[in-house]
Order: sequence, then C-alpha cells, then structure tokens
Amino acid sequence: MENQQRYAEALTQWKILQIAYSSDEIINNHIIRLENLVSDRIIKLHVKLDKARAEGNKKSEQKVYLKILALDPNNKIAMEGLRKFEWKFAIEEASSKTANIKKYFVESQQEANISIQLTKYLEQGEQFIHDKKYNGLLQLADQFESSYPTHSQPNDYRILAYTKLGENQQKQNSLKEAIEYYQQALRVAALKDKSLPSVQKKTDELSGLIATRYLKLANKIFNTDLDEAIKYYELSLKYQPNNIKTRQLMQRAVKIRHNLMKIKKLDANSD
Repeated sequence: MENQQRYAEALTQWKILQIAYSSDEIINNHIIRLENLVSDRIIKLHVKLDKARAEGNKKSEQKVYLKILALDPNNKIAMEGLRKFEWKFAIEEASSKTANIKKYFVESQQEANISIQLTKYLEQGEQFIHDKKYNGLLQLADQFESSYPTHSQPNDYRILAYTKLGENQQKQNSLKEAIEYYQQALRVAALKDKSLPSVQKKTDELSGLIATRYLKLANKIFNTDLDEAIKYYELSLKYQPNNIKTRQLMQRAVKIRHNLMKIKKLDANSD
C-alpha cells in the first residue's frame, strides 16, 4: 500500500499490528516514519490549498481537499471544506460548459463519497479493536467487503478477530471452541497466502491435549465397554488423525469387538 502511496491505509495497518505487538521497535519506527511523511505532505497541500482559495480556483481547491483526506481521513479542515463545497451548483454550472467538465465533478463527488465511507469503516475497525469487540469486528468485515470487494482489510480484520476470540476461549478452557476459531483464522490467512505460525502452534497444542484426553478415556474402558472405547478412539483421531498408536489401538478394539460378535453368534446357533 505504501508503494501505491496509500499512506493512510498503510499507517492504519501498522497501528493494528502495534495493538498486538506494542513493544516491537520495527513496527513503532514504521508508524513514526509514516506519521512524519503524512504530516510533511499535508503541510505542502495546505500551501496549495491557500493558493487555490486565493485564486478562487474551486476545482483545484476540491482536488486538494481530496488529497488531504486520502492522507488523513480525520482531517477536519478537509472534511468541512468538502461539506461546504457547492456540489449541486458545480454540476449545474458544468452542464452549461462541456460534458467532460460535468463528468469530472460527478466523478469527484463519487470519489469523495467513497473516501468518506472507507474512512468510516477503518475508524469503526480501529474502535472495535480498541474495545476488544471482536464479534462486532467480524460483522464490520462483512459490511466492509460488501462495499469494497477487492480491499484486503476485511480479511485482516477476520484474522485478528478469530485469533483473539480463540485466545478468549482458550483462557476459559473451552478448548474445542478455541480450536474452531483458530482454524477459521488459518483458513482466512490461507486465502491471502499467509501463514500464522503462532496460531498453528496453538491449534496443534490444543488438538493434542483433547486427543490425549479421549485416548485416556478409551484406554480406561477398553476392557469393559468396547463400543464406547471405539467412539473415544475416533474422537481422539479427529483431533490427531496422524497418531499411529491411537489408530492401532482403535483397530485392535474393532477387531476384538468383531471376534466377540462372532463368538456370540456361534453360541446362539449352538443353542
């Protein structure tokens, strides 16, 4: 985004990362650098704005407002300037001139509306993250994506929300629910060709814990209730499908049950 000169969005991305990694020096340095870059550019744009006002150049004035908002979506001067801008008058005036000028004003208005809506979504996202309202952040991601289908931010919100919701469930010892949230975060990250090593590690660790619990339960009742033991082995393999020992134990239990059923059938026939 920074390479595309989308500095406000780049700065927002770094600030989102800062929430999760507040002591990361690289992230903090990027934020300071971008803030200084944005500040310098806004100062230069204000010089152009003063010049446009002095010349009464509405077209140039409007362009500067839009450029300021692109750098600083919360800039009150630019927002107020656009609100006061006489869109209706500009369009009517343009219609008496050339079609190209009219088209420019219409497109500029649309561009401003898009910029304002995008800013609202980004501000709402920051607020949800600050307030730790991650379910709300997921809903916002859906709305955001509906309005801006190609924007990357909705999936970034989803990854963060699912990860945090998983951590909350893990703290409450709701391990299965935590795994489900972590897996959703991993699935969304995969759409972006992105890996989440820490989330994958947590998923594997929790899956191992649950698999071990079911394995112990199965072994405990192996000699008294084969049907129930087999169910526990299956549940254990659901969380650790590559566990060879568990699979061998389940196969053994299935074979023993099969043999017992054959013996019962033979006994019944002999009677």
